[in-house]
Amino acid sequence: MESSDQMALCWLIMAGKQLTMKKILYLTFVNRIYLALIWFSILLFASPGITAQVSITSSTPVTQNFDAMGSSGTASLPSGFKVSNGTTANFSAASAAATLAAGTTGTGVLSGSSGGGFYNLANGVTASATDRSLGFLTSGSFASPCYLFMQLQNNTGATITALNITFVYEKYRSGTRQFDMAFQASSDGTTFGSAVSAGAQSYGADANNTTISNPPAATAKTISLSSLSITNGSFYYIRWSYTGLSCSGSGCSNGQAIGIDSIS
Repeated sequence: MESSDQMALCWLIMAGKQLTMKKILYLTFVNRIYLALIWFSILLFASPGITAQVSITSSTPVTQNFDAMGSSGTASLPSGFKVSNGTTANFSAASAAATLAAGTTGTGVLSGSSGGGFYNLANGVTASATDRSLGFLTSGSFASPCYLFMQLQNNTGATITALNITFVYEKYRSGTRQFDMAFQASSDGTTFGSAVSAGAQSYGADANNTTISNPPAATAKTISLSSLSITNGSFYYIRWSYTGLSCSGSGCSNGQAIGIDSIS
């Protein structure tokens, strides 16, 4: 009998309880379940960075088009993806949910007065369109830069030395401020390397904040990362950033709505 079981029984005996062997066995079982739950809770709350990841198991491409997010403005992101903005530029502290949803036409369409946030974007009517992407729109109360993170785990059984990544930038709404997209990679989700030039895209300032692209204007990108050493079981991180020109403080007005889609 474990010491914790003995302690529990001692308390009952001291309280004058009459214990049969059946009761002793039952109380021992209950006590161990209780302790197991306590330990599970301790491990869960002591590890805030634990999250699901995108698992690479073979040379077959892993794909994500965000269509399974549905239409909710607070939709949970697919496993392995997180978003953040402002000074939160690392994976562990980022959020795993959108904050707003909007489409390119009909009820819920993006407009010049749309709020800033992490967007579940729809190519069509936001409540019914099945073609989605994940993106950003800043405002006077929603700061730049914004980030989309992707956490990969190598489960191939061998060391990964190179990655080929394709994706699409999609512009949904115009804005009178220039915005730049960038692509970076990291081995720890906190310290990211220099921006990869092949993943860069600059969107010059528009004449207004009200032009909606229906369908969104798409720009495809292909990235080749070499000289890697991602051992089996370890993690690797991708980060897309969305940055407004000359933004500072807690907001960035006149934003452009830009999404990221068709990652492979």
